[in-house]
Amino acid sequence: MEQQMPCFSSISAIELSSQRSETGRWRQQQQRKLKEKEGNKRRLSEAQVKLLETSFQDERKLESSRKAFLASKLGMDAKQVAIWFQNRRARGKTEQVEATYNELKTAHSALIVENCQLEAQVLELREKLYKVKEEIKKLSLGINGEASGRNNIEKSYGSTSSSFSVGDSGVEVEANMIYMHNECNNLYCF
Repeated sequence: MEQQMPCFSSISAIELSSQRSETGRWRQQQQRKLKEKEGNKRRLSEAQVKLLETSFQDERKLESSRKAFLASKLGMDAKQVAIWFQNRRARGKTEQVEATYNELKTAHSALIVENCQLEAQVLELREKLYKVKEEIKKLSLGINGEASGRNNIEKSYGSTSSSFSVGDSGVEVEANMIYMHNECNNLYCF
């Protein structure tokens, strides 16, 4: 069997390289022309810019008669004046957007700082709430332990008069603790 060569287009490698070099030369010519055009551009004098700026302050968009008047006064083409005004309006919008962005960025930073402070405050308050609940739990367990201890004392001594006075003060203390527990729950529950 004969090996078949892969099918190539009719363009040979030499032709292909010459086309590439022509394309490269064409690009170089275009770049040179562009640089020449840029070199031919004139910068506006300070007096021209000053007059254009004062006109821009008076009116942001020019009518054709005003544009022609400014062009003749400045020694420019009317189209150049129109383009300058268009560029100046675009620059003004960009400056306005940047100023708004900076204001929003400052406000955002202030809100982040405030948010961090509030989060720290919330953590501090939660810690206090936890400590208060633990204290209440300890006190309520202490009272229940005391009450059961009194019952044991009453049983062992069997004296109703002494148990009544102890029980009376125990009830009073327990009632105060329950009241305090309810008040704390009302104050600190979210």
